[in-house]
Amino acid sequence: MLIRCPHCNNSFEATAAGKAGIVCPSCKETVPPDAAPGAVQAQGNTILLKEGSSLEGTTWIERPDDVEFKLPYKQKVYLDIIDGTKKGTVFEFLSGRVVIGRTDGDLIIDDINISKKHAVVETWSRDTYFIRDLASTNGTYINGQRVTSTKIKNGDIITVGNTKLKFRVVDL
Repeated sequence: MLIRCPHCNNSFEATAAGKAGIVCPSCKETVPPDAAPGAVQAQGNTILLKEGSSLEGTTWIERPDDVEFKLPYKQKVYLDIIDGTKKGTVFEFLSGRVVIGRTDGDLIIDDINISKKHAVVETWSRDTYFIRDLASTNGTYINGQRVTSTKIKNGDIITVGNTKLKFRVVDL
């Protein structure tokens, strides 16, 4: 399957993507899973492959929880709480990985329908951000659609519990 790297525009053959994607042989950057349509991502480390897909020749990348995610140069990232108990609050990312939760995490929201550790937003590269549900009880929604892990973009609305947040990226 032909994949185009969003970082360097190099095209290369790949057969499946892991939890965090695959490595571009040209620029060595991680290509997110949504750029590799031969694989369907499931929760955790389990990957379901479409019929006819193969793992041969694929470089797998796992993003452990202790990896340091960095914010892109000359870019600020925010979560604006637009509905819920902290409506009007603006949360600025201080690192490239932010955990949203009721009692544990970087952004604490007092909402009984939010799990202790509900979701995490990760910066993979400039303009590549992912949100992952952390096995929450009530789920994580992007623009009204329940997700387990998906790429997000500027302006997307994240719903956790009874709280709505607007994901915002500002180039400086």
